[in-house]
Amino acid sequence: MKNVKITLDRTAAVKAAIKALVQDRVLVGIPSEHAFRDPDIENPHPHLNNAEIGYLNEFGAPDANIPARPHLVPGTQKALPKVEKIYRDAVGKVVVGDVKAVRDAHTKVGFVVVSSVKSLITDGILPQLAESTVKDRKRRGRTGTTPLLDTGQYRRNIDSVVRAVKGVKVQS
Repeated sequence: MKNVKITLDRTAAVKAAIKALVQDRVLVGIPSEHAFRDPDIENPHPHLNNAEIGYLNEFGAPDANIPARPHLVPGTQKALPKVEKIYRDAVGKVVVGDVKAVRDAHTKVGFVVVSSVKSLITDGILPQLAESTVKDRKRRGRTGTTPLLDTGQYRRNIDSVVRAVKGVKVQS
């Protein structure tokens, strides 16, 4: 090893790229800045925010006669093949210390998963709306019968954020 000469040391950049890949998480749902509901004529003071509505619809609330309509988990699962490809492409850039490529991959993954979740909602989620809900919508001048799509506020506010997970350490 006497003849080895280091001309460029990318160790710090590679560690930073690995840290970004391992420590950062892409979260999809209703970020806190999108949780609020816009008031409307029918509901000038909304009791639930978008995040609460999402939770109730994802898991259901039998006591309130709200059936589970999973959309976040299935939408994420549906996007996994594209997500895997994005990260496979990003891993090659980690070894050269390209932190920006890793962060770009996280952003791209967020976009792909959000699009998948929104498409699932648009396509319709079972179970169908109860007849009483359809009648209530018609009374309010709405014609749609797709679950989770009344005003569009909930779907419109589904987004992604990239956050560092506390407690995840990258070995030096």
